[in-house]
Amino acid sequence: MLRTHTNGELRMGHVGQTVTLCGWIQKTRDKGGMIWVDLRDRYGITQLMLEEGKSTPEALQIARSLGREFVVEAIGVVVERLAKNDKMPTGDIEIKVTGIRVLNPAKLPPFLIEDETDGGDDIRMKYRYLDLRRNPIRASLQLRHHVGREVRNYLDKQDFIEVETPVLIKSTPEGARDFVVPSRMNPGEFYALPQSPQTFKQLLMVSGFDRYYQIVKCFRDEDLRADRQPEFTQIDCEMSFVEQEDILNMFEGLIRHLFQNVKGFDIGQVPRMTYADAMKYYGSDKPDIRFDMKFVAYDPYVKQAPAGGPEIKMVELDELLKVSDFITIHIPKTAETTGLLGKAAFSQVKPTVHIINAARGGVVDEDALFEALIQGQVAGAGLDVYATEPSTDSPLFALDQVVATPHLGASTEEAQEKAGIAVAQSVVAFFSGNEVPGAVNTAQLK
Repeated sequence: MLRTHTNGELRMGHVGQTVTLCGWIQKTRDKGGMIWVDLRDRYGITQLMLEEGKSTPEALQIARSLGREFVVEAIGVVVERLAKNDKMPTGDIEIKVTGIRVLNPAKLPPFLIEDETDGGDDIRMKYRYLDLRRNPIRASLQLRHHVGREVRNYLDKQDFIEVETPVLIKSTPEGARDFVVPSRMNPGEFYALPQSPQTFKQLLMVSGFDRYYQIVKCFRDEDLRADRQPEFTQIDCEMSFVEQEDILNMFEGLIRHLFQNVKGFDIGQVPRMTYADAMKYYGSDKPDIRFDMKFVAYDPYVKQAPAGGPEIKMVELDELLKVSDFITIHIPKTAETTGLLGKAAFSQVKPTVHIINAARGGVVDEDALFEALIQGQVAGAGLDVYATEPSTDSPLFALDQVVATPHLGASTEEAQEKAGIAVAQSVVAFFSGNEVPGAVNTAQLK
């Protein structure tokens, strides 16, 4: 081994020992009579020290020639630092260098190799081998390594068998297009890369393996999504002779084991939610329950318009405001509507209360509402328009809409709330055939 220790392990107990360290130059500080060098590897940073009159001229010359990311070997004696650094694990000691050798010089990096770098995504991807030297990137890969190790430990104790399945297979019908690989030995024929090991794990079950798992690569030729890319890794498992409760208990146990052994955190009992509740309250079958603004079923607060009026539904605003913190207006997205709304007045102040077409399926006549908005029959100083593509999982949104958010130039939260409620009242009043009211005291609706 070129080194006797890593750059993260030396402590006060090593003082007086002669050591050899290897690593990358993080930074140098030349004060004339003294030179300090921070030497880095994956385990940490150790400070090297050279002094005029005590270190050899050759070592001083080499130290002054060092640049960022040079790879060096340093030999010296561990000594106690006069000015200790309690922010570094090795901050109580430094190495009094007796010899130093450049193993590999380096050009000036195109971005800082620091936790907070000045490099953008493109430049860091181009020089990925440099980006991987940064602590946050390395920590992510180490976390992935620890998770994989603990997954194997847990499943092994549960009598699962890890089986590696083939990658070059025939195409099987699944949810996306296959990536195909041409066969040199069989011109005109192709292998497919697996979207998942579905066929093979079923084969293992009917073969009597009983419990199988694999941390496996999957390949799907589909459009990118927030949680999906063409190549991804999944923990793939299969069990025989089990019921739903057995599966839930097994993999809730895996989640608890991972948090406990990787992060040192006991999450306790894993909460459960039915598919129906997930869609009802969050509009997604994989909800983020940290988001505390659940959907509200507005149906009990909706009634028909007065006799003789347009065939639309009306909102009982007083009741609606008791169960909703905010409301939003939906306007059909057309070239005409987008152009007209885009010319509306703008303000930096947004209200805290918006307007909603309260139920899922058209609570108000959107065409008539749009006419009321552009003709000024609905109170409000202007509209902000956001062309959006909301999640299709949400029953409250559709892809052909823009969300128009009223703002009223109010200067305080109380004034914003009062103005917002006035707008909401005016919408209901318009469809009821009543006069558009002015601003009201918020207490009337609370």
